[in-house]
Amino acid sequence: MDSRLKDIVSPDQFDLNFLIHNARDTNIIRELLLTREGKDLLTHVLPGYMIGEFFWQESSRTYHSFAAAGEHLGARVKDERGVKRTKVKNGARTVKWELIFSSEMKDAHLEDEVRAWASFYDALILRTPEEGMVARIINILREFGYDAPVISAGDGKGHHPTQSLLDAYVLPGSLGLDIEKDWKLLSSHRVAFIGDGGSRVVHSLAPIFGKIFKMPISFITPKGLGAPAWLLKDLKSANVDYEERDTLRDASVYYVIRLQDEYLKKAKNASVLQNYYSITKKVADQYNVRIVMHPFPRSKTGNELPIWLPSDPKTHEVSLDKDPRAFYFYQMFVGMPVRMALLKYLLNPHLDLKKLKEERLIRQIRSQCVSCNRIEYHELGWAEYPPACGYIQTLPHIFCPKCQPPSGFHL
Repeated sequence: MDSRLKDIVSPDQFDLNFLIHNARDTNIIRELLLTREGKDLLTHVLPGYMIGEFFWQESSRTYHSFAAAGEHLGARVKDERGVKRTKVKNGARTVKWELIFSSEMKDAHLEDEVRAWASFYDALILRTPEEGMVARIINILREFGYDAPVISAGDGKGHHPTQSLLDAYVLPGSLGLDIEKDWKLLSSHRVAFIGDGGSRVVHSLAPIFGKIFKMPISFITPKGLGAPAWLLKDLKSANVDYEERDTLRDASVYYVIRLQDEYLKKAKNASVLQNYYSITKKVADQYNVRIVMHPFPRSKTGNELPIWLPSDPKTHEVSLDKDPRAFYFYQMFVGMPVRMALLKYLLNPHLDLKKLKEERLIRQIRSQCVSCNRIEYHELGWAEYPPACGYIQTLPHIFCPKCQPPSGFHL
C-alpha cells in the first residue's frame, strides 16, 4: 500500500521519517543553490509543471517562498491574491476575504472554482481564511477524480503545516543537533511558546515538538489567550510534558508569537497586552535561552521582539536581531529550500537529488555513434570521448560526423 502523502493539510501527517527525509532533500537543495551549475540542475526537477497559488489572506514569507521554490525547480507559478472586503446588508456588517479576479466575485460556487483550477494546474497552494476550508476543497477534488496535490499554506485559525515543517528543520540544527542522528537528545531541551497560544503556528508546531521530538513544552501566554483545550487534550493523551503559565521561565528555545491585532482591538486591557512580553537580550540572558524563533511578521505595537534599527542606538541595546541566538531570519532563509523539497516530494518523488546531474545528462542524450560509441547530447552535441560503459543498447545508433561511412552505405 502506498503510504506517501498526496496532500499537505496538517502536521499530524508528519512523522519522524518524513521530517528526516525532508531534511535530507533540503540539505542537498541548499548545497545546489550555492552554485550556478547547481541552480541550473535544480530547474530540471519540475520542468513543464504548472503550480497555482491562491491566497485569500495576505502573506509575504509563505507566498514568496513557495513562488520562488517552484520557479527554482523549473516549474511555472501563477497566482491569485485576495483582499478583505467589508459589506453592509440590511444594516449588518460582514467582513469577508475574496479573490478579486475570481468568479467568486460573481457569486460563483467555491466548488466550481477549485475544479477549474485543478483542471489547469499540477499542484494547488492555498491560504484560506476559514479553518477546514482546505480539507473541504480536497474532498471536492477527489470526489470528482482530480489528482492535483493540494498544499495548505495556512488554514484560517487551523494549521500552518509548512511553517511547522521548516521550523522542525531549523530547531535541531540550531541546537547543534542532527535530526537524523541526535533527535533523541532534543528531549533534554524545553521549548516555550510565548504570546498567542491560539495561533495556528502553535497548533501545528506543538505536536511535532512534543509528540515527535519529546520536548517538554511551556505555553507562556496572557490570561485568556492560552492554547486551546483540544490541543492540550491531544498532548496529554500522548504523555507530552507541558505546562501553562503567564510568567517567563528558563527554556532552551523561546518561540515568540505576536498577539493578533483583532485580540488587541477587542481587549479592554489592550495597552497592557501590547507589551505583555518583550523578548530582549536581557530577557534571553536572564532565562538561559539558547535560540529565539518567530514565524513573523512581528508586530510594531506589540513589540514582542524588538527590532534593531541603524538610526536608533537604543534598539541596539535591547534587540536580538544581531545576536547569535536569533534564528528567526534563518527561519525565513530556509523556508524556500524546505518548500522546494516538499514540492519535489509531491510532484517528482522518484527523482534522486544526489543523482540529479547524472539523470539530467541521461535525459539529454540524443543518440550514440555505432562506430566509436561517442554520445550525442541535445544541447551539447557530440562528446569528445565515449562513455566508460561503452555501447548503450537502448539508445538510437547513428554514425557521428567523424565516423561517417562512404556515400551509399546504410546501417
